[in-house]
Amino acid sequence: MNKTIAFACMAGLLTLGFASTASARAQRVGQVPNGPSFSCGLCHTTPSGGPRNAFGTQVEASLTEPGAAGAVDWSAVFSQDADGDGATNGAELGDPEGTWVPGDPSPDEFSDPNDADSTPASPDVNNGNNGGNNGGNNGGNNDGGDDGSDGGGGGGGGCSSAPGQGGPAGLAVFLIGALVFVTRRRG
Repeated sequence: MNKTIAFACMAGLLTLGFASTASARAQRVGQVPNGPSFSCGLCHTTPSGGPRNAFGTQVEASLTEPGAAGAVDWSAVFSQDADGDGATNGAELGDPEGTWVPGDPSPDEFSDPNDADSTPASPDVNNGNNGGNNGGNNGGNNDGGDDGSDGGGGGGGGCSSAPGQGGPAGLAVFLIGALVFVTRRRG
């Protein structure tokens, strides 16, 4: 019984450590226009995180300071073109002039700055790249969760992974279950 409690406590501490690391950057989703519509998939190769995509690399270079404490400098990112389609990141996310600030409502019209086949629908916001396909306005994960923009953490719309949804927190929950199972079988 004491081994079970010890394993459970150790696994719980590991889970808290992984979960806090996973959600430490969820606030960034709310630091770009329409970020919550994409969740972590705006800056990472998957909606639950992972390596950074082209837009994420540009965002990382714009951070006000390195690491989790850094905030996105939108004025340094909006004029770039992450996917090389001729539309700026700002035009793709509905802020071609770079005037949006955290706390403002996200613009209604937007496309994916990581997808060259997804461009703004309005020709006046896409640097002459007429036509365009905004792909249903988002390719992200808009599950209605907390986007982290209010500083209150980050639920489904942030970059943390819920138990069982992959990522470090999901792995930690799986490992806890495995430890409890093995301990009970031995004891």
